[in-house]
Amino acid sequence: MDKSLKKPIDLTLENALNQVAISLCKEIQGAKIAYSYSDEISILINNYSSINSQAWVNNNIQKMVSIAAGVASSVMTEESIKIFGKIKKAVFDARAFILPKEEVNNYFIFRQTDACRNSVSALARSLYSHKECTNKNNSELQELCFKKWINWNDCPIPQKRGRCIIKVQTEKIGFNPKTKEALPSLRTEWVVDNSIPIFSQDRNYIN
Repeated sequence: MDKSLKKPIDLTLENALNQVAISLCKEIQGAKIAYSYSDEISILINNYSSINSQAWVNNNIQKMVSIAAGVASSVMTEESIKIFGKIKKAVFDARAFILPKEEVNNYFIFRQTDACRNSVSALARSLYSHKECTNKNNSELQELCFKKWINWNDCPIPQKRGRCIIKVQTEKIGFNPKTKEALPSLRTEWVVDNSIPIFSQDRNYIN
């Protein structure tokens, strides 16, 4: 991680990663939701939503990971000028695997739990030296933060447990070219949800 980034979280970097996740969701056929924390993005894909649903690139794993990594790398490279004031090459890797439907929630719960643990560590390391944080468990790191009058629980939700990219319907105003009338229409778009729940407490969110 670049030393010029703000600690414990750099909002410009976070916004850039949001754009990466949105671009991936737009590119990947069958994408349902993306979960992002730090520099990791997990995307849920399925092809059984309707009888007409088709598998993305025919479920070719090699194509999936190469396209996903390529899209992420190119978008992040473009976004890098907003972070560093100049273009810096970004390189992502990707992996794809199949989960039973019943295990999907558990996967995202695991990812979020890991994100929370890393968030506590990042907060403590922004206040103390590496040596002072070494060999400390989660509770001990939170205690260190308390000593600086900082409560991890009061941190913004995206910092504590990540954020999701979800598809929502929004109302847009268009114009009838013949009558020149303004006409509302519903459009579907990918947006960032910065107020995600604790997945283990709201299993319907991923479902």
